[in-house]
Amino acid sequence: MASEPLLHHHAARSHLSVILPDKLLRAYHPERTKPIFCVVLSNGQQWAVEAEWPDGTIEQIDTFKAHFEALNWVNDLSEAWLQDRGG
Repeated sequence: MASEPLLHHHAARSHLSVILPDKLLRAYHPERTKPIFCVVLSNGQQWAVEAEWPDGTIEQIDTFKAHFEALNWVNDLSEAWLQDRGG
């Protein structure tokens, strides 16, 4: 069964879709190998999908005009994106 993409709160983000405290995230995923996907308002006008890797590196994946488009990318395309990268 495929796992659902994780949306995660990061303190540097201005707006997020789902907030999950770091402590709680580590409790349930102590040895994660996949990134956590964040939907953030990047410049006040566009929504960005970012991947936060286990080492703390943040990679911007794409930007969208509407919040729901970014969420749809996470829900519908993030697993394929990971597979394309060998994850």
